[in-house]
Amino acid sequence: MQSISAGSPHADPMLYPLLFPHGETGWHYNLRQEGIRRNEVRLRNSMKEFASSRLAIRYTGTNSNGNEGHTFSLIHAGGFLLQQYICDQYVRVEANNLRYLRDHQKALFADAYQGLLDHINQQLRLDEIDPVGRRTILPSTFLGGPRWPEIVDNIPCWLKATDRPDLVARVFHAKLKELMRDITVNKVFGNVDAYVYTIEFQKRGLPHAHILIILDEDM
Repeated sequence: MQSISAGSPHADPMLYPLLFPHGETGWHYNLRQEGIRRNEVRLRNSMKEFASSRLAIRYTGTNSNGNEGHTFSLIHAGGFLLQQYICDQYVRVEANNLRYLRDHQKALFADAYQGLLDHINQQLRLDEIDPVGRRTILPSTFLGGPRWPEIVDNIPCWLKATDRPDLVARVFHAKLKELMRDITVNKVFGNVDAYVYTIEFQKRGLPHAHILIILDEDM
């Protein structure tokens, strides 16, 4: 048995031979930018860019290299296999981003958060037990972070979201109402018999909701 790294060009064609029928190579760490997108800063092609290129709709070719002239797109005709491929690519992109953040903590000035870590350790008494794992600081630009564009776009550059709790509350309330409407009225999960939620606020002043939904058992 031989393990293949997620960054190997052979990972995708060996895992999805039906989507790479001609032995095309998949994404790898040394994949270079081509054409006008390549400059002194953007030398390598990211995993997200590679997956987006493969999934782009084209009216000629099979979305693979060396197969121009055909109108049949093999990857888009993959059905459930295509859905599995998309899920795997998303997981790989997220894992690759987290790996980068873990290995570049100094570049993210993670040491500046030492005071906050000491406060958390003291409040939760984490120093009294053997630590498990290693803490990693995620930047605010990480997907799923605390920044909402509706808030950032409506405050001056010298303010932070925590400086405008009124704006944060309005945006959060609008998003929560739309979410509950999708659940109860649009029934995205099915018929709802009952629901309850509670709103909590983080130390940074940003709210979040815990929602419990009871669906119709006959669904």
